[in-house]
Amino acid sequence: MLDTSVEVNGNIFGPIEQALEDETIGVTGPFGLRTTDMHHFHDGEGESGDMDAMQAYCFAFRRERLKEVGLPRQAFRFYRNLDLDFSFQFKAQGYRIVANPELQVGQHEHRVWSELAEAERDELSRKNYGRFLDRGDRLIEIAQSITGLWIQLLVAAGVILFASNFLAKSADVIALRTGLGRSFAGVVLLATATSLPELGTGVGAITLVNAPDLAAGDAFGSNLFNLFIIGILDLFWRNTNTPILNSVSTTSVFVGILGILVISITILAVYFHEHLPKDALSGWFVSPITIILLIFFLFSMYLIYRVARIDEQGESTDQNYESESLLRAAITYAMAAVAIIGAAVWLAKTGEGIAHAMNWEASFVGTQFLAFSTSLPELAASLAALRINAPELAITNLLGSNLFNMGFILTMDDLVLVGRPLWSSISPIHEATAIFAIVMTSIVLIGLMVRNRRRPSRFVTFESAALIGLYILASAFVFRFAT
Repeated sequence: MLDTSVEVNGNIFGPIEQALEDETIGVTGPFGLRTTDMHHFHDGEGESGDMDAMQAYCFAFRRERLKEVGLPRQAFRFYRNLDLDFSFQFKAQGYRIVANPELQVGQHEHRVWSELAEAERDELSRKNYGRFLDRGDRLIEIAQSITGLWIQLLVAAGVILFASNFLAKSADVIALRTGLGRSFAGVVLLATATSLPELGTGVGAITLVNAPDLAAGDAFGSNLFNLFIIGILDLFWRNTNTPILNSVSTTSVFVGILGILVISITILAVYFHEHLPKDALSGWFVSPITIILLIFFLFSMYLIYRVARIDEQGESTDQNYESESLLRAAITYAMAAVAIIGAAVWLAKTGEGIAHAMNWEASFVGTQFLAFSTSLPELAASLAALRINAPELAITNLLGSNLFNMGFILTMDDLVLVGRPLWSSISPIHEATAIFAIVMTSIVLIGLMVRNRRRPSRFVTFESAALIGLYILASAFVFRFAT
């Protein structure tokens, strides 16, 4: 089958005939389609080899195969998604679908598609897709696909929860054996390990799909979720009658202040580039504000190290680490960090697949589900720190992750974005997200600085209620006003 919108620019029949000599191949053509969930099909992006379906613009098969496969179903009066259904008729008989993007064809505008009103063609496409899915074997494949994704999600989450115990304990041992202190270990060791998946997500969003706004949203959204986790941790804190923020050193105050400053720099960066002439920084490899951001981040790490050394002299622990050597702790930390980073990337990818499969991707439920999926490492590591009675590690991990998100991850995102600054390529809605993060961090600072308080309730404190409430408000705001 050759659509009228396709122009033949060379000999395509020889390669097609050669491919179909393989008895296992049922369909070949240049425009392959892939799917992971039976709900969303995307172009093979120039790849050759086995595909899940073939677009009907150039859809080649041996005529005698029709005796087994049957003709295309007459229920499809509109052409869209007919190719999916016909492809799966071949797959149902055990045949492979193989793409050859080297076939010399050109594709022009499809007149039937372009001449229809957008609402009408979308409705016809939707109905055809319903016909494609309305087959028992397709529903079984979808169910198996979704079940497999949920199993993967549970396995990845289990790996993160298991490895987080070793990560928190080894970071605690390193902090005490080296004299670095729990505050600095939380900022550097825990925050780095739990935030690297966000770095991979951001860089991938830019380099793979050219979506800098998605990369920035991942970093800014992670800030809010980390502060939300502090509110959750306070609900779980039962060691004393005081709030969890009264159980950590004043170094956390310093980390929080630096976090507010670095977030403020990003707000200025977005505002500055929003009002800057388009070619004003054409000679710069990265934005000058990005350079300032990176310098501030590195200087912050140095200041935190100095303050933590002074603040935590003589720090003690109720954990028995006499049998734990520094070398063993370092090896355990490295292994746990690798496991968490790998599982977190797997978890985020699986979470995205589930959101697609469940048709959640455009909904508020899907947004929150993916946020939880990508932030599970921070939550798991912080809960593990509480289990070994190291709230300092937990709080500085979360505040330090925000420093890492803004100062390092956004810098790397700007470096890999070629041709334009990151800050001029993202939505102004991130300024609002950053302001929410500053307000929430300020609440954490109030909780840290107002000492000698008792919990007003067994289950909730002012800061936990405020942080959880503001996170819900910020999520609703972004959902309402983001475009």
